[in-house]
Parts: sequence; structure tokens; C-alpha cells
Amino acid sequence: MTAGGVLFMYLSDGKVMKDGRIKANPASPDVEVIASNTEAWWQLSPLLKYWRSEPEQVPKTLVAAHGPTPRARFVIGSFHIDTERLIAGDMEHQKGGLWKIPLTNRSNADALALRGRRLTEIRFGQRRPELFHWVDGTGTVRWNGREQNLDSVTAGGHGADAGVRRDGHCRD
Repeated sequence: MTAGGVLFMYLSDGKVMKDGRIKANPASPDVEVIASNTEAWWQLSPLLKYWRSEPEQVPKTLVAAHGPTPRARFVIGSFHIDTERLIAGDMEHQKGGLWKIPLTNRSNADALALRGRRLTEIRFGQRRPELFHWVDGTGTVRWNGREQNLDSVTAGGHGADAGVRRDGHCRD
């Protein structure tokens, strides 16, 4: 199996998050705001436990999806993940059961030239675990908030279910 993959995070519309952070606005994209929204706060505990036991599986890229419906969904920003700091589990990256994903470069919101690409088939839910998806390096959906596929690469669907090609790139 190919290492890494992509974590897709859903960023909803609005002005301010519950914790006071300003929400990303696609009409006026501020890279720092996009980075702040994308990196925190996610319910990653089950995945972190798995990634610590299988460090070659840690995703390398963090993608922020924006848009109210799958038809209108696109990449508002993408960042490289600092994988060593992520699996180290530093307390500075934890708040209760939620985690902040460390980025290697907060000022580059176009890792892998994904920014602006459409995400045509990815669906997110409203519960915290449904706000992100993990697609591994082979294009297999390993986590979608409703199902997890941490033991087998055949259950849980393929990258086509998440709007990504097998090489980890988003469909145009």
C-alpha cells in the first residue's frame, strides 16, 4: 500500500466559529484564516492511535473543502502536514478530545496545486466525525465519519467516492 494520502476537512459558511476564530470566506480568501480553520479542531483520536502504530500511513496533505452542496464544493486551501509533530501528539495540539493538525507551511494554501479544484462527490455530515475524510495513498477511503476502514483496504470505497483520483489528486 502506498503511504500517506489526504485528509479532507469541511469548512462551513458563516462569519465566526464557536471558539471565536473568523471563518474562511471564499470571496475574500485570507490564507492565515484558511490555515487556522483547516488545522483545528478535529476529532482525530481513533485515527491518531492507528497512525502511531502505522506511521507510514499518516496523511501528508490537509485539504479544506468549502461549499454547501457536493455540486458546489471546491478546495479553498491545501497544506502539507507536519507528520512527525502530528503523531507525536503534543499537548499543544490537543483540546479535550479534539486535535489541531500541525502544518509545515501555513503561508502556502496551495499544496499539490489543489486550490480551486472541484470536489464533486465528497459528502460530509453534521456530526464532528463526519466533518473530515481520510483517503489513503492508494485512493481508498479509510475514514468518512460513518465508516472506518483501518484494517482492510477493500471496504469503505475508493477515491472516486471522495472526488479524488487514485494518484491522490482531486478531480477537475
